[in-house]
Amino acid sequence: MSVNLLRRHGLLFTICCMIGVLIYLMGWSAYLSISLFVSVGIGFTIRLTRYWLSKNYTNMPLSVQFVSAIFIALALWGSAPLLMGWAQTVYQHNLRQYIGIVAMGGFFTVVISFVYYRTEQTMALKKALLQAELDQAKHEKVLAETELKLLQSQMEPHFLFNTLATIQALIDIDPKQANDMLNALTALLRQSLTHARRAWVSLEDELAFIRAYLAIQAVRLGERLDTEITVADSVSLATQFPPMLLQPLIENAVIHGIEQLPYGGKITIRLLSQDSTRLLIVIENSMLAEGSQKSGNGVALDNIKSRLQQIYQGSGHIDISQQQETFLLKLEVPFNGSAV
Repeated sequence: MSVNLLRRHGLLFTICCMIGVLIYLMGWSAYLSISLFVSVGIGFTIRLTRYWLSKNYTNMPLSVQFVSAIFIALALWGSAPLLMGWAQTVYQHNLRQYIGIVAMGGFFTVVISFVYYRTEQTMALKKALLQAELDQAKHEKVLAETELKLLQSQMEPHFLFNTLATIQALIDIDPKQANDMLNALTALLRQSLTHARRAWVSLEDELAFIRAYLAIQAVRLGERLDTEITVADSVSLATQFPPMLLQPLIENAVIHGIEQLPYGGKITIRLLSQDSTRLLIVIENSMLAEGSQKSGNGVALDNIKSRLQQIYQGSGHIDISQQQETFLLKLEVPFNGSAV
């Protein structure tokens, strides 16, 4: 028997004893022992009956359990002693006094039972609410994982086909460049497998994935693509980070920025610390002053914003701006995956 259950039984026993003493002091009982016995008996009969009903009739509403338990307790203690002749022996000169004890004890016990009922009802509602919140959290987690896998499945096929086609074309023209691109693709696929198995990865792994991706784009775009990645000393590369969160942003920078510039441009990625509690990632890339000539840029950003909301519960933010021929994106999240 748990300590909490013993405490609850002890509290009920104390309350029932107080009711018995009250009945005795009010003059309804000539014997304190009888009033105590009846009050405690009614109280624990209600509790044990309700417990039995809850175990054997799981679909029975809580209110019906309490009403049934009260009815059974009053019927038992009101009739059983009389049928056995016990009450007549003790109260042979005043049988009404025993009935009065049962009536008053039953009244006070019903009041206490109502308090218990409201308390258990509140606890049941809180438990149901907590379970609903847990179910919702599990659903959102599954949804986030599904969206991540969908994102991976969308990115990898077209990117793989394009990369393999480029390697095939380079084999006869520039074998060394084809080999470099194949090595970069191997590194990217290795990192992709690591990302696919985890809900969180280290910043080091995420940056390795980005470097592998940019290495392939560098072979494809040649001197048109210049990249720079810097990590502030205050940022630990062991920091946990959602996988595949940066790749769509870098892909946007390439497709909607560098690719559309005749002479190419530069992508700069900076990882900074904000007040030692938040991670700030700044992505800056060159682009046409009039904006991207391709559609689809907003879809990736919407997906990232949706993932940020699901993962960080409002504590992750993304801001974008464009000044002349420079596109600036700021991604800010708590360190170590904490949502607070």
